[in-house]
Amino acid sequence: MEKITLELVPRTVFGKGEAGRLRRSGLIPCIVYGKEMDPIPGSIQDRQLRTAFRHGLRIGRLVELSWSDGRPPLVALLRELQQDPVTSKPLHLDFQVAVSTQTIVVEVPVEVEGEAAGVREEGGHLEQHLWKVKVRCLPHRIPERLVVNVQELRAGSALHVSDIPWREGAILADPTLPVVTVHKPKVAAVTQETPPEGTSAGEQPATAES
Repeated sequence: MEKITLELVPRTVFGKGEAGRLRRSGLIPCIVYGKEMDPIPGSIQDRQLRTAFRHGLRIGRLVELSWSDGRPPLVALLRELQQDPVTSKPLHLDFQVAVSTQTIVVEVPVEVEGEAAGVREEGGHLEQHLWKVKVRCLPHRIPERLVVNVQELRAGSALHVSDIPWREGAILADPTLPVVTVHKPKVAAVTQETPPEGTSAGEQPATAES
């Protein structure tokens, strides 16, 4: 997983007016919080944030936070991202400081890998049911994604949460929950025309002579 570092500028002025002023100047307000520490308000350069998103920053992603005033860096999770409902531009971010010896709950994406045998050889249709799931683990064990390989999955079969090959922590979902299913191909129904009254199947009806 690629390391993401963000430089934060501490804030001492608050309120909606100040938040708007920051955004107009190219800074996005944020807050950093954690156990046994006072919340630290800060701001991040908008262009730095856009670069981080292109490199995989998302909710639940672990990042290193450095400070413009030289205070010690922190390792934290992006916990919340507020966005403009029209433009999707970031408005505010919440970071939760991660303690290396304490487990944490995060949501990670689930991805499907390979082409299922039931699709490749039997003409079936693959359907993914689960796209993300919560896990509990130590901060340095957070997976970028959970991957299930469907290469050998036949038509009429499914893979479940219990089949996800990840043992670095706990997956917080029902183990019987389906992740992906290969449905059997639909068979077109063959209908037989009903012969006209007075004739048997296979017999052509009589035609009037001119």
